[in-house]
Amino acid sequence: MIKFIDMTGKTEDEAIRRALEQLGLERDDVSVEILERAKSGFLGIGGSPATVRVSYDDGQPEPKPEPVKPEPKSAAPKAEKKPVIDWLSAQGRFKHLLQEKWEPVVEAYQAEVDKRWEKLIKLSKL
Repeated sequence: MIKFIDMTGKTEDEAIRRALEQLGLERDDVSVEILERAKSGFLGIGGSPATVRVSYDDGQPEPKPEPVKPEPKSAAPKAEKKPVIDWLSAQGRFKHLLQEKWEPVVEAYQAEVDKRWEKLIKLSKL
């Protein structure tokens, strides 16, 4: 597996040398990327060290990624169709619709709900 360390030094060569010493590797065993060149600054003020990234192979195989398990299509509980009259009787403001004279209206509501329910079921199977 490819690993790397970042190292700093007064010069690029010093940073590389320090990284190689820390890793105990030879220059031919690594790849070096200069992240930031050393800056001397003005009269020694405002300078910054060099930063290098030394990449190396640690000899370990790359870990295999874990297979991604697909999420279930619908984690929601299965919906069940209920009669409109049950919903109306649970609602206080619609109790007048439970009277016999409103039965045709409730049946019309039930027919519309059934039609829309079937449409939703068909759409959910796409």
